[in-house]
This record gives sequence, structure tokens and C-alpha cells, in this order.
Amino acid sequence: MTKQVRFFIPITFLFCLFLSCSGGDQDSVPTDVAGLQASTPDRIMVDTIHAEVREMQFKIEGNGKIYPERFAKVYSPASGVISSSRAGNSAVFGIGEEILKFDTKDLLLKLNRAKETAFNSTVNYKSDLLSQESLLKNKAPATLDTVYHKIRSNVGLVQAELDIQERQNELDRAVVRAPFGGKVANLKVHQGDFVRAGDELFTIYSATDLSMETDLLEEDINKIRQGQYCTVIPLATNKIHKAVVEEINPIVADNGMVKVRLHINEPGALLPGMNAQATINVPANRAIMLPKRAVVSRGGKMIVFTFENGRAVWNYVNIGHDDGKEVEILFGITSGQSVIISNNQQLNSDSPVAINKTSK
Repeated sequence: MTKQVRFFIPITFLFCLFLSCSGGDQDSVPTDVAGLQASTPDRIMVDTIHAEVREMQFKIEGNGKIYPERFAKVYSPASGVISSSRAGNSAVFGIGEEILKFDTKDLLLKLNRAKETAFNSTVNYKSDLLSQESLLKNKAPATLDTVYHKIRSNVGLVQAELDIQERQNELDRAVVRAPFGGKVANLKVHQGDFVRAGDELFTIYSATDLSMETDLLEEDINKIRQGQYCTVIPLATNKIHKAVVEEINPIVADNGMVKVRLHINEPGALLPGMNAQATINVPANRAIMLPKRAVVSRGGKMIVFTFENGRAVWNYVNIGHDDGKEVEILFGITSGQSVIISNNQQLNSDSPVAINKTSK
């Protein structure tokens, strides 16, 4: 009986002691973990790049249409039937070259009639001069001029000469000539057609003097100059044509755009009205270029975060050219700084950060 009691008490004591020790361990774990969390704040994982100065080549692009620098709609100078025509769409003529001609039979008849009248009037004029020869002796030159003109007028010679000039002008207008060297387009009439004075006949343009007009953003205007080289690519062919900036309109439109005219040096087979894209190459410059996503806006100001000793440091920056992918940093970042380019929208000044292992 005594042996059984001795055996039971030690086992019970050991069991209670085990439970007591186990309870003490459970209370100590949360205390240690809480202390670890308080001493190690969460860090935002970011990607970074090293800022560096490099050569940049800006390209300013714009869309527009090709048009001829010399362009004219030609209207009929007279009424009548077109007796001959060399006109045709795409036909090329030199300056002053005959394009079409009106029927001149009636005009020639009127001209010959005027010449006949002038001949008879001249005969009468000479006859009157002979009859008054004695009266005109010793007259002053000014007086003689007046008398001669009066006699010419009385016999109808003055009017006859005016009629000849008028008929000759009508004959000249019966021939339509090229006002300048160019190509015919939008032909409205053909041989045998009757047209009235003022009717549109055709359009002519200089196929060797083509330009493109495009609208550019006002912030890009200070980067281009007259004489600057550029390229024009028509959407229909994708062929590159060399061009030069010829004119910059000094007025900014309400939509913030400025019209720029480009002269195409090698128009080739380009046609007026073609849609095209222009690319103006801005002279190379050396500057710090950062991905556009590296720049964030805070309170209306541009900020770039840099990585320094495990912290995000914000830097106010001034930006220059923006090509949609990269921005030029004019002030605020120096070469060699580690620039944060991801998760920067979540950052504040002095935010704890860590660099992703895959970051360059």
C-alpha cells in the first residue's frame, strides 16, 4: 500500500509541472513576434535605373495634306464653241503654251471688217489733209496735233483703229494659254463644247512645287526653324520624300496648334490632296532622359523619386521634351542617381523601399 502512494505522487507532480511549462511558452511567443514587427517596418518594392546623360534625337511628327504651291482655276475668257483642245487630265504644259482655242470665224470676220473701215477712213483722212494743207502752214506743233486728231476723228479713223484693237483682243482671248508651267487637272470641258464667259474650264498646278501643311503643338514650335530638314511620307506609298521647313505661322490657334508649311524637295509622283505624315528631326542634344513613368505629379509639381539608403527621396524636377515614352530632365536629377521607376505613385518622401532583385 505504501509503495503505490509513492509511485502516484511523483507522476502527478511531473504532469502538472509539464502543463505549467507549456503554458509559459505559449505566452512568450506573441511578445517576441510583436517586438520583431515593430522594429522592421514594411518596405515597398521598387525598380530603379541609373540616370545618365546621353545624346538624344528628338522627332516632331505631324499629319497633314500635300498641296501645290502654284495652283489656279482657269475660267473661260469668252463665250463660244471650243474648236480645238489639247487639254487632258495630267497633261503638262509650259508657260504660255496653248491649251485650247475657241472658234474664231466670227471674230476674224469682225476684224477684217474693222480693217476695211480703217482703210477707207485713212483715205478720207489723207484727202482732208490735202484740202486743208494751205490752212495748216505755219501753225504751231501743238495746234497741228489738235487739228490732225480732229480730222482723224471726223472721218472715223480713230474709231476704226479702236475697233481693230478690240477685235484683236477678242482673238487673243479666244486662245487659252497656260499661266505657268504645270499639269492640268479637274478638266470640265472638251472640244466641241459651248461655254460661256466665266465658266470653269480646268485646274492647273505646278507638279514640281509641292508642299505639306501640318499642325504642330505650340510647345514644339521653339524647337524648329525655317530651313530645318525633315521628311514627308504619304500614307498611300510609305515612300520617304525629303523636305524642308519653309514657313511657320506666328499665330497659335485656339486649339493650341501652329500651322507649319514644309516644301517637298523631291515630290516625285506625289499628288495634291494626299494624306501624309511629316517628321521633323530636331538637332541632337545631350541631356538626362528618363522613362515617362518615372515622373509623378504632386500638388501640380513634377516629382522624381530616387533611392538613397533604403529610402525614397523626392526631387522636384523641370521637364523638357516629351516624346510620349521618355522625358528630358532639365533640372532636379543628376547623372548617376538611382531613379525609382515603379510603384512611385505609392511613395512619399522618406518612404522605406527595397529594390527588386530583377531591377537593373
